[in-house]
This record gives sequence, C-alpha cells and structure tokens, in this order.
Amino acid sequence: MANKKISELDSLGAAPAADDVLPMVDTDAVVTKKVTVENFSKGIINTTSVVDSSDTIGSNDNDTTLPTSAAVKDYVDSQILTKDNLDEIAEGATNLHFTADDNTKLDAIEASADVTDVTNVTAAGALMDSEVTNLADVKAFDTSDYATAAQGTTADAALAASAVSAFGGTLIDDANAAAARTTLGVDASGTDNSTGVTLAGTPDYITISGQEITRGQIDLTADVTGNLPDGNIASAATWNALNTNVPIATDATWAAKGDIAVATADNTATVLTVGDTDDHVLTVDSTTATGLKWAAVAGGGGSGDMTGVDITAGDGLDISQSNTTSGDYTATLSADLKANGGIVVESTELGIDLAASAITGTLADGYIASASTWNAKQDALTFGIADGSVAKCNDAVVDDDFLRISGTEIEGRSASEVLSDIGASASGHTHSYAAQGANSDITSLTGLTTALTVAQGGTGATSLTDKAVLISQDTGTDAIGAVALTSNGQLIVGGADGPAAATITAGTNVSVTNAANSITIASTDEFTGTVTSIGVTANEGLKTSTGSALTSSGTLGMDINSLSSITGSGDASGWSAGDEIAVVDSDATDDPTKKIKMPAEIGIACSDETTLLTAGIKAKITVPRAMTVTEVKLSLNVAETTGLAISLEDRGATPESTGTSMLDEDLNSGTDYTAAATAFDSAASSYSLEEDDFVSVEITDIGDGAAKGLKVWLLGYWT
Repeated sequence: MANKKISELDSLGAAPAADDVLPMVDTDAVVTKKVTVENFSKGIINTTSVVDSSDTIGSNDNDTTLPTSAAVKDYVDSQILTKDNLDEIAEGATNLHFTADDNTKLDAIEASADVTDVTNVTAAGALMDSEVTNLADVKAFDTSDYATAAQGTTADAALAASAVSAFGGTLIDDANAAAARTTLGVDASGTDNSTGVTLAGTPDYITISGQEITRGQIDLTADVTGNLPDGNIASAATWNALNTNVPIATDATWAAKGDIAVATADNTATVLTVGDTDDHVLTVDSTTATGLKWAAVAGGGGSGDMTGVDITAGDGLDISQSNTTSGDYTATLSADLKANGGIVVESTELGIDLAASAITGTLADGYIASASTWNAKQDALTFGIADGSVAKCNDAVVDDDFLRISGTEIEGRSASEVLSDIGASASGHTHSYAAQGANSDITSLTGLTTALTVAQGGTGATSLTDKAVLISQDTGTDAIGAVALTSNGQLIVGGADGPAAATITAGTNVSVTNAANSITIASTDEFTGTVTSIGVTANEGLKTSTGSALTSSGTLGMDINSLSSITGSGDASGWSAGDEIAVVDSDATDDPTKKIKMPAEIGIACSDETTLLTAGIKAKITVPRAMTVTEVKLSLNVAETTGLAISLEDRGATPESTGTSMLDEDLNSGTDYTAAATAFDSAASSYSLEEDDFVSVEITDIGDGAAKGLKVWLLGYWT
C-alpha cells in the first residue's frame, strides 16, 4: 500500500465476510487496530435484539427489538390468513375490524346522503349559502340591534327609509348639536341665535361686532340732550343742599396758571395764587384765612419715609442705599480708598501711611515741618562696611555687575574683571573642589584619591579589567566587578554563584563554530539522500512486499490483519468511549486519510404507511449505547399543507418518567416530506444520551391532519 491513498485501493468485489477487518483507532492504546465486520455490525445493531421468527414477535412486545421483514410476513400470515373471518381477529373484547353491526348501520343510510346539495339541504329544512343574498348580515345577526314590540315600533311598523328625505337623514345622523347646527346652516359655535340683530341710532357708546355688544363711555356733550328732571333724582332737596354747601368763587379773578380755589373760614371761596417763585410747595398754615400757603421747603434734617430718592456718590466716595422708590430709605457713605495708596482707616478716622507702595511723587520741603531737621537725619547716617553702617555703592556700578567691597564702598566689577581678580581665565580653569549643581555642570573630576562608591554614583573601583562586562555584586552597593570575555564565542551565563563567561557546547548531530563576535550552530546530520531501509513493527498495520525490512527496494502497504484487536473496556464489539475509525476524505488533496468518531444512526418508525397521523406519543425506544446526537430528521410518506410538529424527550432509564426536551424547539415539517433540526436544548449544537436512555417521539401538532408514514432519525456518534 506504499504511495497509495485509501481511496486508490481496489474495491471489495463481494459483500464483506464476518471475519473481514476494518482499521480502527484504539484511543485507550493510542494505536491503530483492526475490528472484524461482525464486531463492527454489533456496534450498530445488537444481533441479540433482532427478531427473525414469527413466533418470537408475539413474545417480544417491547421497544428494544427489531423484527426482520420475513418474520413480520410470517406473523401477519399466521394472524390473518388462518382465520375463517375477520371477526376472529380481536384484541381482548374489542374487534380490530369493521363488524357486521357496523355494516347494518351503513345500509340504513340513504344513497347520496354524503352529498351536500340544494335538494338534500332543502329537504332538511335548511338554506344553502348561495340562496341567501345577505349572508354576512344573517351570520352577524344580533337581537340587540332590533326593537321589540315592548320597546315600541317593531320592524313591521317601522318608517321606511324612503319616507325620510336626504336632508332629514343627514340631520338624524348628526352626532352632536354642533353638527346639527352646521346642517341647519347656523353658527356652529352655538352663539349666533339671531342673524338679524342690528344697531340703530347715531350715539356710539354701544357697538356690536358679530355676536358681541360693547358698552362704551357716554359723552355727556354729544350723547345726552335736555335737562335731567327732578323726578329722576332720588331727592331734589338733598341735591340742592349739596350744591349750596359748596359755593364757587364766581366773582374771583383767575389771572394766572396754577391758581386754585380754596375755602375760607366762613365757607366762602377765594383764589389762592401760585405766584412766580420756583420750588415752593403748598404748605398748611393755620394763621392764614384759607389755612394754606405757597412757601419754600423748610431746612433739612428730620426722619420719615422718602419717595423717589436716589443719591449719587461723587469721586472718592462709595454709597450703599436701599428703597430708592418707596418706604424707609437708608444710605451708607464710605471712602473709596485706593489699594496701597497711602490713605488708611484707623478705627473710625482717616490716616496716611507713608510706607504705602502706591504713593507717587516727591514730598516738597514745604510740606515738611523742618527741612533742615530732615536733611540732618540723612547726614547723620554712617556709611561703610561695618556693623550698623549703611553700605553705599560708588558711581561706577552698572547693570549685570558683580559687586566687590573696596574699603568703605561697594564697586562694580565685570565678568572679565572677576576672573582676573580670582586668577582664572574665561577659556578654562580648574577648581580644587566640585561645585554643587546639576550633573551637566560637572564635566570632569580631578584630584580624587578614593574611588566613588556605587552609592555615590561611582563603581567603587579604581581600575577595570580589559574587554570585560561589568557585574554588580551581592549587596548591590559593593564595588562593581568585571567578567572578561576574551575568547571567541564566550557568553555571560547566569548561575547560583553569579554570572560567568562560558561557551555553547555542541550536542549530538549539532556543531558549534565560535568566531570573533559570532557563533554558528548547525546540524551535522542533514538528510539529503534516499531512505535505504524501512523496518516493520509487528501489529502496527504495515507490511512490506518481502515480509521483512526494506533495504533497497520494495513496496510498503497496509496490513489490516496484522493489527491487534481492540481489547478496551467497551461492549461486546470492543468499542469504548472515544474510539475512532480511519476514513478517506475525498475532498482532501493532501493527507486524505483522516479519523472520525464512530457514526451513530438510529431510525424510529412512528406509524404505518397508510393511517392518518394523530397527536400524541408515537414511539419510545431505548438507546443501545451512549451517543451524542448532532442532528434529528423526520420524513413523511404524505406531506402536510400547514406543517406537522414533533418533540423528542429524553426520559432517562424509565420510559414512563417525565422527559427532558431534547430540541430547542419542536421540529416542523412545513409543507415538505422531510425536515431536520440541529439546535438542541438551550440552543446547544448537540445532545448527549446515556446508554439505555429512553427517547420518546410525540406529535405536538398534526397540522391539517393529512400526514402519513412518520419516521424519525437520530444522527450523531457513539460515545
């Protein structure tokens, strides 16, 4: 079988014999072994469960046996052909066929009684649908829609629709008053009770707009004429008395604007002239004849309500006020002080702070109590470089100068002068000590007599080994050590005692070549020729044409007979969970030999071929070995028009127990002869059944009831 795919092997010319073998992967031993056709078939159908005798069918009334077709024929012949008549075929007290009594009942039925035609319907006192012109109204008849004799007018006394005019019908049909007013042609809002109302006359204190009358102001000059009769006054005497008590100064002279009429003490009227002095107010004065006079406002002060007061603060003042329009008026004035301007508030008084930073200008001598005293204080200062003295710069100090003390003065020195003063040059100089500052400020260190420690940023060593790698020591602060790498191929390799230099050691069929700064690792046993010998191991399924190892030429093939038989912990066939078989993948171009799990297919006949299906449980079978179901299929001999639905339940070890639904939803045939489902409980892709579990098939929906011949298949693999 060397250089041959399984698909290229010769086909078996006849049916496989019981002792023919197939290759199979034994997962317990992780090797390929053989299984006979006889044992292979036992794995699918247990021959002990096959009934091949008609005598055995009657005694095997269970869900775990399958009869052969010959056994079924013999059993039917023995149950029917040997009987004298059908009455003898019975189960208990119930005949399983059409009895003579049933035949008598049928004879009494008249011919064509099953035909629904006009003649038969009329003879029965009924009407055909085609004879009724308002069939929908008849079927929808409701007694509440019609009046009874007790309610008044009945159908035979009702007013014919033709007796009502179209206008009257519309008015009757109006749903509300607004709709009725629209039909009648009046205002739909319900306010226009008369469309003929108009307003006559010339006075205009009453106006009409649409349905609204407006009452206006009466103009006594334009709208009223004539005299008001005394009869229209409640009391003419009272009216005249009122007029008598209010005399009018008809003899006064009204010569200026603002003149007013006032009463005197004797109840006579006189004119109070305003005069021409501005800002005078009308003031009560009991000493005058009228009790009033025009006079200037009295002096300020006092308290009380003020109306319309709004005081504006001037420069340098702030004001806070309230109730500027009415009510009790309050106001607080405060000084508006500039920050650090020199004016301060001390307690409740203003003061001057000469130390304020915002004071500008020069205080003139005239504002000093004694200019000579002020100058004397300046002259009394002691200048010099001493405790308690005032340091004074000479006139040579300029911006960016360095300051130097010279006797009793401070003088300015440029950068070059400072370098000259300290004996240094601008191009480069050395110092005896390192200055404090950033690392970048230190470019070199000289004069060190002790190596800087690791903690100080040094190495702790005064010299290092040539061509070496620096290695930190045990404590991390010890002086840094060095490992020299002076040989070709050396590497730093870690170890319990710390890193060390080492080289790579060549192993079997491996060469190591070390050079300066490079390492080459290569295989010394590279295969480039032809295999000269192929050995053969017993019980591994391979054979050679010579029967022994190939050393020059020959053929290597598969020897199924040389494989060991499965001796696992499975059933009589030798199968166990996880076993797989070898197959040829016809779609694969490379490495077509593959392995698959043991295929499992269980067919369940749920009815005969001719009886109409009904709802309910149709079959219960036991699973001969544990299996994983990956697909469920159904088939019908006669299809539905609306769809037949089935459910499968896992009932465990007891067929009467409450089952667990295997499918995610019932399998529905639709209008087809076949249907399949791959979604199981909770949308899983498979369903696991244990050995000897019972599975029930139930029709949950018969659709239109036309389906016949139901078969169900469980597909998957044995586990």
